[in-house]
Amino acid sequence: MRMTVSVEFTDGGIRTAGRRVFAVTRNAAHAASRDIGLTLVEAKTMLEYVQHEFIAAQADDLVERVRTRKRCGH
Repeated sequence: MRMTVSVEFTDGGIRTAGRRVFAVTRNAAHAASRDIGLTLVEAKTMLEYVQHEFIAAQADDLVERVRTRKRCGH
């Protein structure tokens, strides 16, 4: 089994970007009950990747708004 986590950014209902950020694979043939869910390391890694993408998107948006204002004289 493979799980892929993606982030998708929208602005005003319009998709502006999407990106696969994390994947985890489990071998179902050798799984035990203790193998259900993410490990703490996997969960922290996934959160780190999602946080990185979110911060980068927010920074890009902020830079673009500042750049736009400079062009129009505000």
